[in-house]
Amino acid sequence: MLQVAGTVANLPAAADTYKVVMYVSMDGGVTYWTKPIYGSSTTLSPAGAFTITGWASYPANDINFQIIRLLVVPQSQPVLDASGTAIPAAMEAAAVVARSYPRGYAPGSGTGTPPPAAAITMTAFPAANTAGAIAGTVAGLPAGQAFKVVLYLELPAGVTWIK
Repeated sequence: MLQVAGTVANLPAAADTYKVVMYVSMDGGVTYWTKPIYGSSTTLSPAGAFTITGWASYPANDINFQIIRLLVVPQSQPVLDASGTAIPAAMEAAAVVARSYPRGYAPGSGTGTPPPAAAITMTAFPAANTAGAIAGTVAGLPAGQAFKVVLYLELPAGVTWIK
């Protein structure tokens, strides 16, 4: 049976107060599907380990994934599904850890290694109640690969927009 397994370290609270939600993309990250079934998640063990079995619930298509995206969220976070859509912004915002793994990734081999964590430095940011420019630099990404920076705007009421 196909499985995805790993360990999450350095969490801000006890590991078993978090869960892992898995999404797969067939088109390089434009659209995703919740796996193995809608509403599903896997609780981390006290040591931070997890195993997601049977994730290829539609094997003829799922085995052709381009990206697996794992979000580690608090147990209290409802799972918001993706069904041929972007991952819901509220899920991304709730994640204490979010990581994408490209097709071909092999743990410990260096093959298909996911992008490293990048450092973002803001160089311009608007003052309160203004529409000034937002600018910055991103460091720590491998050369020769294309990356995007996405800006999320969130109101105090929890409404989120992607800009």
